[in-house]
Amino acid sequence: MTVIQAVGLSIGVLAIMLFLYGTGIIRATEKLKIGVSAATGAICLVYLVSRVVSLFGSHFPYIHEAGPSW
Repeated sequence: MTVIQAVGLSIGVLAIMLFLYGTGIIRATEKLKIGVSAATGAICLVYLVSRVVSLFGSHFPYIHEAGPSW
């Protein structure tokens, strides 16, 4: 994936989410806030563990490296 594709997809997702939130189709409930925080924290933890493991010479794949190789 190129940088332009990643930026374009990020802007597209942001626009759709802002539209859905603005029209009231989705609401930011406490459960949603907790879920988003938990998912973000889990990704942060995976990257932190990967960094620590790489200090000892081992390779722990990042999330985007764990999929099928094309």
